[in-house]
Amino acid sequence: MPASGQLGRKAASIPLGTGAAETSGFGGKDCLDAFESCPWNRLGLKPDRPDCVSLRPRRTFVMESSSPARERPSPLSWLVPIATVFLASACIMVIELVAGRLIARHVGSSLYTWTSVIGIVLSGIAAGNYVGGRLADRFPPRETLAAIFLVSSANCLIIPLLNDRVGALDVLRDMDWPVRIALHVFLVFFVPSGLLGMISPVSAKMAIVLGKQLGRTVGSVYSWGAIGSIVGTFLTG
Repeated sequence: MPASGQLGRKAASIPLGTGAAETSGFGGKDCLDAFESCPWNRLGLKPDRPDCVSLRPRRTFVMESSSPARERPSPLSWLVPIATVFLASACIMVIELVAGRLIARHVGSSLYTWTSVIGIVLSGIAAGNYVGGRLADRFPPRETLAAIFLVSSANCLIIPLLNDRVGALDVLRDMDWPVRIALHVFLVFFVPSGLLGMISPVSAKMAIVLGKQLGRTVGSVYSWGAIGSIVGTFLTG
């Protein structure tokens, strides 16, 4: 009898089917040897019945992740964005209240003055919130928050110098009184208000990245921002 016929009979005599390796007492090596000796497997042909296919031992592969485990942030790290929002909101109110006193020697103090101050500061906050949200989605929030805080602090320090320079501009003296006040306030206080307004969305993104819940994070940012505004108002007054 040809060798292929003997191998075929040998392979056919093995109990096969689903779970054959378990019920016949074959180990994994025995199943692999029988599969490799199958004539259809050697010839590369597909058998009419799945005898040789059922002899293939089942192998289990365990995928191990090569990425390191993510470190759990410290509970105190959540205080960084909240404290930053608190300080930024307090600084905004300080700027808004001090603005009327700074520009009073150039344009006086009137209803036009406070209307321009409140409207332009709020406009700067709105613009800063929008730009800050875009930056929070594009750059890492921790580094972005630090950079914005430093730039806004430096910009607030030059407000007195900028106020004197804008007040000495001759081009503003020929304008109508309400327009002159609005432009004066815009040139001096819009950019600082915008930079401080960028802090809130970046701080919220940083708190979310640290693993905090979305609703609780946004609520805490608004709450501590309002508390900072209240504290800044009373401290300035």
